[in-house]
Formats: sequence, C-alpha cells, structure tokens
Amino acid sequence: MSLVLRATVFDFNNLQIKGTYAALSYDLNLDYIDSTTSQFILNDKGESNVGDYVAIKVPNTEQILFYGVITVVDDSESEDSPTYTVSDFRTLLNGDIIVTAKTGTSIEALLIQLAKNYFASSPSTNPLSYSISNSTNTTFSITNADTIDTYNFDDFIIRCYELHNVVMTVTGIGQGTSNGVPFYYPIIDVHAVSDKIQIKNNIAVFAGWTVSDSRLLRSYANELWIVDQASTDMASPKILSRYYLQKDGTLTTTLNSNVVQPTLVTISLFDTTATDNPTYADLAAQTLTGNEYSHEIQFSIPMKNNFISLDQLKIGTLSTIYYVKKVKGANVTTIYNSVLTGFELSNDENMIALTFGNLRLSASDAFTSSD
Repeated sequence: MSLVLRATVFDFNNLQIKGTYAALSYDLNLDYIDSTTSQFILNDKGESNVGDYVAIKVPNTEQILFYGVITVVDDSESEDSPTYTVSDFRTLLNGDIIVTAKTGTSIEALLIQLAKNYFASSPSTNPLSYSISNSTNTTFSITNADTIDTYNFDDFIIRCYELHNVVMTVTGIGQGTSNGVPFYYPIIDVHAVSDKIQIKNNIAVFAGWTVSDSRLLRSYANELWIVDQASTDMASPKILSRYYLQKDGTLTTTLNSNVVQPTLVTISLFDTTATDNPTYADLAAQTLTGNEYSHEIQFSIPMKNNFISLDQLKIGTLSTIYYVKKVKGANVTTIYNSVLTGFELSNDENMIALTFGNLRLSASDAFTSSD
C-alpha cells in the first residue's frame, strides 16, 4: 500500500491557504543537486495556479516532505484534478549573486545574508523572507582568482552542500497576519547535517542496488605537485611539495597502499614571492579533496521497514555504506563514506528510491572564472 500524502496550496499573491487536498497520484522527487521536479494530481477542482506554493505532508504528522512552487498545470486529462508539476522552493533563488574572497565562522549566516539581499526588493511577496535562520555554524574560506565575479545563487547553495554538507530545509509552516487575515510561509533552517546511518547491501528488503565508483575509472587526479612557478626547466621543475588523495578521501604526503596507483598527477603553480599564499595543506585540500572522484549509490527500500524510517530521510544524512560483492568467489567489502543526496517516492510503488553520493567536505572553496 502506497503512502498517503496531502498537499496544502498557498496563493502566490497573498500566501493565504487555497485549500488542503489529498494527492490522488504523485511522483515526489527530491534531489538536492539536480534540478528535478515532482508531479501531483490533486482533487482541487483546478483551483491551483502556476506560481502557487505547495507543502506536502503525511497526514497526522508535522514533517514537511516537500515545499515547492507550481511551474506547470496540465488539465488535459481532467479539469477537476489537473496534474501539477512542482519545483523545489530553491527555484526562487535561481538567479545571480556576487562572489568575492571571504572567510568566516558561519557559512550558514552567509547564505542567510545572501538570501536576504537577494529578495530585498520584494520581501513581502517572497515566502522565503519571513523565517530563515541557522541552527549550526560552519567555518569557511572562499578564495576567488578573479577577485569578484557573479555566480548563480542556487549553484552556490549546492556548492555549500557539497563542501560543507550545509542544507536549506523547510522545517514547518509559520503564520502571520495582514489586515487581520492570516497568511502562511515556510520556516527555513540552514544547517550542517550531522545525522548518521549505517547501511549494508546484504539486507534482503533493500533492492535494486547500482554502484558507480569513478575510482575504478582512473579519471581523476589523486597526486598533487606544488611547483615553484619560477621553475625554468620543464624536465626538472622545482617541486615544493607533493600530496596524495587516499581512498578514504583524506590527504597524505606519503605514497602508500591507501592511494590508488598508478596515480594521476595535477600541478599547482606556487608563487614563493607572494605574501598571501595559502599553506601547502590548504592548497592540497582545495585541489584534491573531493576532486573529480565521485561515487553514486542507488537502491530502493520498502516504505515500511525495520531499518530506515521516513523521518530519517533527510538530505545530507551522513551514511556509511558497506557494499559486499563477490570477486573470484570471495566476498569483498567496500566501505563508502557517503551522504543522502535525494529520494523519490510514488503512489504507484511501495518503495522509496534513495540516491547517495560522495562527501567532498572541505572548509576551503576556490573559485575561478571557469566555475
């Protein structure tokens, strides 16, 4: 039996409730990195419009599974129960911001300030402006080779997620009043996710495992040479330091069995005469940590199971995944330090499809004009 969902629709003009409706059919697709959309068929007599806001909940719970904006209304099948295409609320932040070099003690507070700047010209009509706060503080360091540049705000939010595991989530619905009439807005928390789960692929009810691991493709650099940019001999450059990316994502200055070999080299030129250089370790972290190595793990779980509950499905949940497969008749276990990046559930299925990706945690973020 599929999960019952209810949708509350808010008028985009005044944020007042248009109605709460049962989702007759749904395909809820939440992915923090990819620009996915969800579809819902609501028995709302066609009252909802493009631009209206939608909050999706499980009846008799307070958990907001999804909050988004209606982008398409398709009433070709039924005018009384149209199909609504809904984008995640971050589509409201899909414009440009300014990026400069900056360091601080709270990337969360920076995101909040950028958001407030972003909708400063029309805060009363933007539902995100009423309640946005942070519950954690994460130090950060941003460098920008171009001194100042423009960057897509939603891409910057994703970047903060990939480097710091910091997310924007809707934790509830708040209420205000205008001329004595109530209106409603999302309560947004910006925070670093610290929840942890462990998963093994030998649990029978976890089905349809697919694992993509670029470490086996040798398509990423895992050895860094920091080279004096004053070097004049290409056959014998002055190498100031070497760093290696290990299989667990950590860095070392010593080549060892935890480094995939043969290595693939990348080079950073270092100006020894400059006064504001990063340390070798910081440069290695910026260059190698995460790098182009990636993994993606997908599998499905029953909506009701004894291992992972629906309220544990929070984007950014840190996950240790033990993946066992047979190699030449022997069981070989690969451990992935991963993070939940998305999930999908549909009324047609009794399963929830989960997507996990690799951690790229780093306090440093280096922007260039190629970003």
